[in-house]
Amino acid sequence: MIHSAQAWVTLNSAAITRAFTPALTLGAKQHYKNAKILLRTEKTH
Repeated sequence: MIHSAQAWVTLNSAAITRAFTPALTLGAKQHYKNAKILLRTEKTH
């Protein structure tokens, strides 16, 4: 019972990770871009 539940959770988290990774990667890229812009504007001051 526990093993099948663990397997189910593992499979589901893998599917969830697969589903969310593109969105997270996109968000991370956008965040990185914003951070670079912020750093650049701070340097000019």
